Amino acid sequence: MRLRPATEQGWIERRIVFRPKTRFFTVLSILWLLVSPSAASALIHHQIFSLSSLGIFFWILVSLHPLFFLLALYFRLTEPKQVVKQRFLDPNYDFWREN
Repeated sequence: MRLRPATEQGWIERRIVFRPKTRFFTVLSILWLLVSPSAASALIHHQIFSLSSLGIFFWILVSLHPLFFLLALYFRLTEPKQVVKQRFLDPNYDFWREN
């Protein structure tokens, strides 16, 4: 993240390089760490191994975490980088204008 003067006066331009799908699935995988262990403990401790609707729901909750992790890894390896330009007001603009 390098700051440099933009073409127009009074603005500073910052370029950010990131992978949006990789970021999304990485954050989703990290947040899913709150859901997955509780669903797994419900499966293990309450012995919900049957094909009831509650058992299927908990199995889906547990199986989504590896899926999110694998999607984050896949997009990390295959997604091209994107460059986004952000513009901010230059706090020193009035000083430069006076000189």
